[in-house]
Formats: sequence, structure tokens, C-alpha cells
Amino acid sequence: MTNLTRTQSAEMWKLISKGGLRDIEANRPLEQLGGMSPMEFVEQVATKILAANACEPKSRSAQITSAAGLGGTMPDLEVEIRRAISVLSDFHDGVTIVESQVKLSKDAIRIAVRLVQSFLGYDETKNPDPKMYEERARQVREFLKSKRI
Repeated sequence: MTNLTRTQSAEMWKLISKGGLRDIEANRPLEQLGGMSPMEFVEQVATKILAANACEPKSRSAQITSAAGLGGTMPDLEVEIRRAISVLSDFHDGVTIVESQVKLSKDAIRIAVRLVQSFLGYDETKNPDPKMYEERARQVREFLKSKRI
């Protein structure tokens, strides 16, 4: 059973809400959405919802949200990257927003990486590591390419 990300699940629900299950394509696997067809997705969610319905009342709501693929948590690094970019967006002029995507100047990337490192408890002055800096910069750039904020 494939578990989609929250974004992929939301996209699948959008397709289904537009009549995707009535379409002749309902059984065609969608590579960009975990290789599942809309029909397989609905069957998987239905199975998970039935299991969630058997849970204790206190946890049932969270279990159903999870079953629909619309729950979840972000990895710590992604939380810190978002936080750093949010701080930059509020206070730095090297940030622009183009079509709902944040674009950072070279200086803003440098500041974002230092913010991420400080949020994660890494003090560059005590232990400078160019490879760590390059990896964090790569992660920030990848994050910006893949996310709309």
C-alpha cells in the first residue's frame, strides 16, 4: 500500500472531486501521484477509514484525517527552512515572491542557511564546516524549487 504525501493526497482528492472516478482514466496509474490510480487511492482510503472508525472516539478524528492522507508532520529540517524563509520574507530585501514562490538572492540564501543552522543548534563559529554549509544551501534551494509558500 503506497502512502502519498499530504500534497499528493490533496491533488488526488482534487482530481476525484472533478469527476475523476467517472472518467475512463480512473484506473490508470498516475506516476506523479505515487503510481496509484484514483480508484486504487479511494479503495485504500476507504480501508483506512474503516480501520479509523474502529478507534477510540478521542483519536478517531485524527485517524480519519490521516486515513484521507491529509494529516502528517513535517521533518524538523523542513520546519526550520520554512521558519528561516518566513523570517527573511518579513525582514530582508533579498526576498521576492514570483507566482507564489519565494525567490532568494545570493545574500538571502546565505542568511537563510545561517538561520537554519542556528535554529537547528549548529554554531558555525565554533565548528565551521563548508560542506555542511553547502548541503544546507542545497536543501534550501531544493525546498524553494519544490514548495509554494
